[in-house]
Amino acid sequence: MFTSSICSGYELVLGEMAHKRPFLDNLDANILPCGGLKPKSLVEISGASNTGKSLVLNQLIARCLPPTYFGGKYCDAILIDLGHKFSVQHFEKLVTRVINESGEKCTPAENITVIHNCLNSVTALNCYTAEDFDLAFDIVEDILWENQNVSLLAIDTLDAFYWADTHKKLVRMTTHYNKLVTKLKQLCEKHNICCIYTVDINYIEPKTLYLMKQNASTLSMIDYKIKLKMLADGTRTLNDRKIIVDKMGIHLT
Repeated sequence: MFTSSICSGYELVLGEMAHKRPFLDNLDANILPCGGLKPKSLVEISGASNTGKSLVLNQLIARCLPPTYFGGKYCDAILIDLGHKFSVQHFEKLVTRVINESGEKCTPAENITVIHNCLNSVTALNCYTAEDFDLAFDIVEDILWENQNVSLLAIDTLDAFYWADTHKKLVRMTTHYNKLVTKLKQLCEKHNICCIYTVDINYIEPKTLYLMKQNASTLSMIDYKIKLKMLADGTRTLNDRKIIVDKMGIHLT
């Protein structure tokens, strides 16, 4: 009975914290045209190598951080970086784009302050091994418990340690992916956050009917799918819409 009371108290506090987190609705119409993101959403960004997955992820993170009067959502974010492509200099340009598009006038000093605050609002967890990645989930739980301003968990290169894991555990690719997606969805549900991750298309694209059936449970947990392609003529697309990629992010043509 005493244990039950402790659990109920923990769940009550957790629920109160979860519903105080900032919302991420209407985050970026270029990437999420349907008004997303709703709380507890899971977003998959997929594509082949060098199609711009990390850029799209960082652009969405940059949209979350600035104050609302500068076009942001004024929330904190956690980045689990498995691909190690994050560049502070490039991220500053993405935040600057958000500020400029807001139409709010600010001095160069104010601009620098906003960018600095945005960078401080991201907790970056760099993982170099599968063991680091496992530990990162425990750290994320602690951060979410301590900080009710975190609304986004971002993971770059979710499939980074598949080959290391399968060498040790002989796990199927679909089973590996399903396990990770399930864990992420549980985090979203528990803490009322959104999670966005990038993944290589060769890791998730079903090759046979069997794999397609195995992926059915995984697909049902993913709320938004963003698919990037590089066509033979060099044209880039996002969910079959043509895009232009430059130092300030992606733009619809």
